[in-house]
Amino acid sequence: MKAWILALVPWHAAACSAQAPSTWAFEPKRDPFSPAAVFDLRSLNEKVAGESGYLRVDANGDFLLGNGKPVRLWCVNTDVGREKPFVRRPLGRQDEPDLDRHARFLAKRGVNMVRAHTHMNPGPDEDPKAINQQERDWVWRLVAAMKKQGIYTTVSPYWTVTCKIGKNWGIDGGEQESFGLLFFDEKLQEYYKGWLRQLLAPPNPYTGIPLAKDPALGIFQLQNEDSLLFWTANNLKPEQRRNLGRKFAQWAAKKYGSLAAARQAWGGFSADGDDWQAGVLGFRNLWELTQPRQPQSTKRLSDQLQFATETMRRFNEEMIRFLREDLGCKALVNPGNWTTADNVRLMDAERWSYAAGEVLAVNRYLGGVHIGPNQGWAIQNGDKFTSDSVLKDPLILPINLKQAVGHPMLVTESAWVMPNGNAAEGPFLVAAYSSLNGVDG
Repeated sequence: MKAWILALVPWHAAACSAQAPSTWAFEPKRDPFSPAAVFDLRSLNEKVAGESGYLRVDANGDFLLGNGKPVRLWCVNTDVGREKPFVRRPLGRQDEPDLDRHARFLAKRGVNMVRAHTHMNPGPDEDPKAINQQERDWVWRLVAAMKKQGIYTTVSPYWTVTCKIGKNWGIDGGEQESFGLLFFDEKLQEYYKGWLRQLLAPPNPYTGIPLAKDPALGIFQLQNEDSLLFWTANNLKPEQRRNLGRKFAQWAAKKYGSLAAARQAWGGFSADGDDWQAGVLGFRNLWELTQPRQPQSTKRLSDQLQFATETMRRFNEEMIRFLREDLGCKALVNPGNWTTADNVRLMDAERWSYAAGEVLAVNRYLGGVHIGPNQGWAIQNGDKFTSDSVLKDPLILPINLKQAVGHPMLVTESAWVMPNGNAAEGPFLVAAYSSLNGVDG
């Protein structure tokens, strides 16, 4: 019963005006934060975020402040102040942003949570045990600035897209993408724990206390947009596919009593990569999990799905244990926010893997067609695009979601993707309908 809005990507107002004269450029003057302002919601926030303790979740899956008072979350993603030192660019802003002013600006508009989507991992040519210190410093500065305005921070420290495995990391397969690896590769998990320790355990120089002990850290998101149930799982390198297949064989032997018994239960149904002598099982292409199953394949495919889901759940459980017991972090945990190869058949399993933590989440955007040479980042004369409206197609509303009892549901990334002449409907509809359907942030 709470609401979420994301900062929308700016675009060239003149291009829209040429196509739709009823629109206009929205260029408000710099906010002076006058005490006489008619509209200022800062007083709705706590004096400082976490003043009565950590955010909590009640039995119904709703958020509570530390003192037990119900709280609604109105949230944005932000990367303001991320670049230090600040670099002026021809098409970018020319003055360095002020994090404290940014926090005050958000609080005035009722925002009480921000999400810092970061990558704490080093580059592929750097020491894998080291942390990205520039990113860490930004998170520390952000939490401190937001805290003073009663705004909690969700920290998202890892995105598989930006974590490139280096040849000297000692991970099987050498240089590679990291899709899926965090769930089962022990070496990468060891590095990941090290990055979290370096982020959460040292005192934050801008507050004097470690993030692990700071109630202003509202939610910790273990990882962003990765899953063993998404298409990227098909692209594991042979060495990593074999490592995972060895774990699958151990899992099957435990379930059926022996690997031979598992083979018998599956009726001999095979997969590329099966090496029964070496105790390694292969995996059927994920596409097969999205199709109606034939009798001869049902048992093995069902076991493959169960194994993948339990593997993700075990990773989430171990990382939550690490946060709680090793680092003493009491922040709520959201294990993930991704989609699957087929949400009708697989999303319940994906969400069950997240349920090791208190908070569930998904990233979901609303976007139409955009055709042009710079599609995806810029619009110019001659481009063609559609302006989709939720009012004409309610099913595409990003918060139209299946939810799980007892867990808050967040949409941790969303937007009416530009260009879209109907983007102004977003904040109002998200606020109104999340109040009705129980989406929590």
